[in-house]
Amino acid sequence: KSNIVIIVCYRSPQQDKKDFVVNLIEHLKQINIEKNILLIGDFNENSLENKSKPIETKLENLGFVNMFKDIPTTNSLTSLDCVYSNFILNKVEYRDVAGTFYSFHDALICSIDIENKKKESNKEIEFNDDEKMDTDTCLQTSLSLMEISKETNKRKKNTTVKSNHIFKKIKVLTAVNTRNNLLKEKQRLFLRNYTNVRKENCIEKRRGTFSFDEQLSTIGLKKINILADGNCFFRAISHQLYRHEDDHLNIRYETINYLIQNMNDFASFIDQMYSTIENYIEQMSKDGTYADHLALSSTAVIINKNIIIHEFKKKPILIPGSDFLEHQLHLCYDPNIPHYDSVVCIDGSPAFLSSEHILFT
Repeated sequence: KSNIVIIVCYRSPQQDKKDFVVNLIEHLKQINIEKNILLIGDFNENSLENKSKPIETKLENLGFVNMFKDIPTTNSLTSLDCVYSNFILNKVEYRDVAGTFYSFHDALICSIDIENKKKESNKEIEFNDDEKMDTDTCLQTSLSLMEISKETNKRKKNTTVKSNHIFKKIKVLTAVNTRNNLLKEKQRLFLRNYTNVRKENCIEKRRGTFSFDEQLSTIGLKKINILADGNCFFRAISHQLYRHEDDHLNIRYETINYLIQNMNDFASFIDQMYSTIENYIEQMSKDGTYADHLALSSTAVIINKNIIIHEFKKKPILIPGSDFLEHQLHLCYDPNIPHYDSVVCIDGSPAFLSSEHILFT
C-alpha cells in the first residue's frame, strides 16, 4: 500500500503569502516532498475565484494540483479552500477525494479511492492494532466500523479470518461536541446581551459631521451594496463567502436546519410576535423574510465564522461563530430601512479587524 502524508494547513489573512509559501516548502522538504502528499486547509486564497494565486502557482511548480475546485464538498459553507495533491493528477480520479466539513475543531475526513474508483465516499476501514496515531488530548467518542470487501481490504492479515468478521470499535479522538457546546453557550450569551449592548454601543464622538462611508474608510473598509429584497442578510453572507449573492437561499436553508435541530435551546429568544419557535422557523424559512438577531447568530455558527456587524456611529459588534478571531465576515447594517450590505477592504480584499476595534458581547 502507498503511504499518504496528510498536512492540514492554515494561513491567517494577515500573514504574507510569500512568507507562508517559504515556510510551507521548507516543511515539505523536511518530510520529503517525493512522498504522496495531501495539503488540506484554508490558505485564504479563495481558490474558486479567478484572481492571482501565488501560493497555488508555487505549489503547481512543485507538482501539486489543487483538486478542491473540481470536487463537491458535503457542506457548501465549509471554510476549506484547498486540497492539493502531488500524486492524484487525473481529474477523473478526483471524485470522492475530499468530502468534508472542515474547521480546526471539527473532524476532517478524507476518502481516497484511486485503485477501484468507487462511487461511495467516506468508507471506513478495519482497525489495525499494529498502527497507532499520536493525538492531542481530546474528547473521546466511539464510532463503529463498516465492513469492506475482501478485494479492497489491503490491511488483511494472512491468518485465517472467519467470514463473519467482528469489527472492533475504535476510539476516535474529537473535540466536535466540546466545540459545539462552547459555541452554543457563546451564542446564548450573545442573544441574552445583544439588545442591551446594541443600545449602549457608540463610538467616540468626533468633531463635525461624517457619513457611514467615511466611518468605514477610517478603518480601511468600504461598503458593497446588496440587493434589498428581504434576503439582504443572507445575500451579504453569500457575497462575503463567494463574492456573489447567489447562494443566499442555500445559506438560509442551512440556518433553518440548525434552528430546527436546536429548537429547545432557542425557544426563549424568539420575538413575541411569533408566539412559538415553530412559527418563527416557519416564517424564517420563507424567501424574503428579514433575518433577526437569532438568525444572524445561527448563521455565524453553521458557517463557523465570526460575523462583524458595522453600524453608523457604533463600534463593530462581533457575533460569535468561531473560536478564531481571524475567522471574520463583515456586514454593515442600517436599522432605519432595515438593510444589510457587505463590507470589504478598500482594495477589495476580505475585511479584518483586530480585537481592540471590536465590541464583544
